[in-house]
Amino acid sequence: MKLRLGAAEAGLTAIYSLSGFTGTITEWAGLRQNHGAAHPGGQHTTGDAIDVNYESNPYIVVRTPTSGGVVYGGEAPSTPAPPASALRMARLRATVVFDRAVAFLTSSSSVASIGARAPGESTTSVFQRFGVASNALSRYLQLVFKPTVPAALNPPPRLVRTPVANAFSASKATLLAGIPAAERWPETVAAAHISAALADPAFAANHPGWSAEVEFWYTQILRDYEIARIPMQFGPVSLAPTSTRNPANGFLDLRHELVLALASDPPLPVMRWGVCDFGSAESGDVMHFDLAPRLPSGSAGPIPPDARIDVNTTAGIQQALGSLGFDAGAVNGVPGPQTATAINAFRASRTPPMPVGGIDQHLRDEVLVALTNAAIPS
Repeated sequence: MKLRLGAAEAGLTAIYSLSGFTGTITEWAGLRQNHGAAHPGGQHTTGDAIDVNYESNPYIVVRTPTSGGVVYGGEAPSTPAPPASALRMARLRATVVFDRAVAFLTSSSSVASIGARAPGESTTSVFQRFGVASNALSRYLQLVFKPTVPAALNPPPRLVRTPVANAFSASKATLLAGIPAAERWPETVAAAHISAALADPAFAANHPGWSAEVEFWYTQILRDYEIARIPMQFGPVSLAPTSTRNPANGFLDLRHELVLALASDPPLPVMRWGVCDFGSAESGDVMHFDLAPRLPSGSAGPIPPDARIDVNTTAGIQQALGSLGFDAGAVNGVPGPQTATAINAFRASRTPPMPVGGIDQHLRDEVLVALTNAAIPS
């Protein structure tokens, strides 16, 4: 590890010396914390791993399309672990927030590309696509919320409170009661931010069928902030963490050159980057670099495909119902009893209620309407 870090430092120093930057190399590289801030365990125990900017680079949810279906990966839970179905649902909802942020900033057909490293994919490619999702998330949430990354090279303060319970369906009043005013812009300021975004002619052109109501988006962003916070936690995996990062900061606080120096591609010496190289089930560790072999992701193709919600498939109906708050069980294309229960709960929730039934064209049409009303990319 000492030799690998020394080589990375030498390469970074050479780039820094040519940059014309007048500050220190630490300032240029954006290094807020050293390895001492890392959590113990795993490769850290043997000195074969380093965490960079631990406080500002969280563990996030990744979504990797594989030949066996979409895998919602993230930090491996310790004992006692949250129920698997509830953890999966929390992760699915987090990826929907990433999708919504990317789509809001670009077009309704866009989604976040946040899968594990595809076969043969370069580190630059991984950095770019996770960077797009991180930047979109921060810009979207900052319409309502304040970022907390300080100007100086210090770690940002933590958010020390549990997320609002059932935020995906909570009312505006409940959300405002549970989210301290210090974390968000005054409502009039936030409304002005949203109004300006919606007034851009490009928004209407690129988002057919999406809501243009400021009040709708204000409440939706309150919900999305709380949903996105859950996996960005400190400590053991929990569905109600007491301490998290601020998702309005985004999740990628690393300079591109730094990532390349640490996780260079063959034929140079290779390190593993936790955001993409732990395989499809456990990637997402943005801060982490180590000397272990990269794990195959199982990604179905050389370029990460979109993991879109396709209501023409049973798996798409399961994913859509989950994102709308109806737990249809595993997103596996097999319509079991839990899927049937979720379908009937969704049918009953419509106005007017739909009759009890299975997956038919009427259901697909209603799910598409619900996705559009919720501004979830379909």
